[in-house]
Amino acid sequence: VIEEDGKWYTPSYKDDFLKGCMRDYLIDSDKLVEKDFNKNELIYKYHNNEIRLFLINSLREVADVHLCL
Repeated sequence: VIEEDGKWYTPSYKDDFLKGCMRDYLIDSDKLVEKDFNKNELIYKYHNNEIRLFLINSLREVADVHLCL
């Protein structure tokens, strides 16, 4: 999950990851919006503190992600 400007985004599903029930729930409740970012855009925005990254699942809920690039 990507947080940018107070909004939460997830990549659109293209059979390339596990969709997950928490992801579906957050999309259905309008708390999460599908949006695709390219890798270079994500790296740039992450380095400039324009976005935050999170992992979500139904058991642990939300966990901060910190990248070492």
